[in-house]
Amino acid sequence: MTLQNKIATINQKLDSRDDIQILSELKKLNVILCDNPASIKSGLLVSKLLYLVQKYAFNKEISRLIGVCSGKIGAIDPSLLDVKTIDDDVFVMKKIADKNENWAFIRRLITDVTVTFQLQKKFDLNQF
Repeated sequence: MTLQNKIATINQKLDSRDDIQILSELKKLNVILCDNPASIKSGLLVSKLLYLVQKYAFNKEISRLIGVCSGKIGAIDPSLLDVKTIDDDVFVMKKIADKNENWAFIRRLITDVTVTFQLQKKFDLNQF
């Protein structure tokens, strides 16, 4: 299997919802990057790492590995590659029983829905 195929397979498996799978794939990526430092110039991989660092900000081990892998890639400026943002709002609640956190979540949800509704009215997005 070529290096690019290995990277593509890892990139695909990083879509998993399983934290253990994500951690495992990041460890594999780290090993590949140790053997082939700065030889990976993949916009898709950088996009995925940027997305995962946001999604798993609460997981120190995953965040650390993402940082290590990004550094080994060369912490490339995303504007130099074809990096696409992955738009997937993630709501992380640490204490579901905490009233303050619940109220903050509800306020954020109402604000987001209200802004969306106002933009929809302003730009008449129903026509698309």
